[in-house]
Amino acid sequence: METRVQTIYIVRHGERLDCVDKTWAERHGERAFDSPLTDEGKRQATAVGQAFKSKTPDIRHVISSPFLRCLQTAMCIAGVFDFQSVGVSNGLCELLNPSCDVTRDPILPIPNLESHNVAINESGIHMPLPEFPEEAFDAYRRYQAAFSLAGEKHWPNNLVLVSHGIGVQRALSLGLHHMEAYNVSYCGYVALQRDSKIGPWTYVASEGVDYASFY
Repeated sequence: METRVQTIYIVRHGERLDCVDKTWAERHGERAFDSPLTDEGKRQATAVGQAFKSKTPDIRHVISSPFLRCLQTAMCIAGVFDFQSVGVSNGLCELLNPSCDVTRDPILPIPNLESHNVAINESGIHMPLPEFPEEAFDAYRRYQAAFSLAGEKHWPNNLVLVSHGIGVQRALSLGLHHMEAYNVSYCGYVALQRDSKIGPWTYVASEGVDYASFY
């Protein structure tokens, strides 16, 4: 019997505009936490999508955090595979904590996604938005659940999951036990694989992720 293997790429979003334009957040009031990408961020996202396609050409779905910077990253990656839309999952969202510039319960995703050229499909994983404020330990459990649920829903298809730096950190620790990522670059990623629908994830590769043993 042929062994089936599922690959998932967990990738951080591209460069965010509020880190380049320091006035962006103050000009956007209630949505100051939900910055879009810069043009460079879109270029980064397209480039990492091309890298995924060269390694794993049979990606079937791209699923994103509901934050705009992630949805735009996901659409750039989806475009490399000629997909017209992406899935969305609250399970992949940012740590809902003031330390991540989220200061209250956010409304996600942004209501007028069409104006940002984002189209949503039904491939996403239905998970509730975390309660604010969220602790890092709870977010780690949430990310782990999101990875597993996405893999189970789409088994044995290969996936790209677009999240945030802390989500990529969790992916690394799932695949490389006793290792901890301390820096994740824009569009840095971790690739994980498993050979059964509910089996453990194993580390395959990473790019743009600095890590070390925590022992």
